[in-house]
Amino acid sequence: DAIGLLSKMLHFHPKHRISVEDALNHPYLAKVRIEEYEKIADKKLDMEFEDIHLSKENLQAKIWEEICYFRPEWKSLKVPFKYTSKEESEKESA
Repeated sequence: DAIGLLSKMLHFHPKHRISVEDALNHPYLAKVRIEEYEKIADKKLDMEFEDIHLSKENLQAKIWEEICYFRPEWKSLKVPFKYTSKEESEKESA
């Protein structure tokens, strides 16, 4: 049961992942879940950052962006990649 739940939670594509509600209702969690202690959020969690066009170059650019968050002094370094939207990528290849 645990491996089944985990595999549903770890799908790379967010639309294929198990929902929070379904995960909480999974049989594996039945013995440990205490619904009275759970709170429902006032607003929906924004996961917009997952809706990016993922290409090799975009993944590199996003990783670099994360590195620079922790090493701001590296932002000025010239790198051979930048983030491009899906529309920009299609224009370049046309």
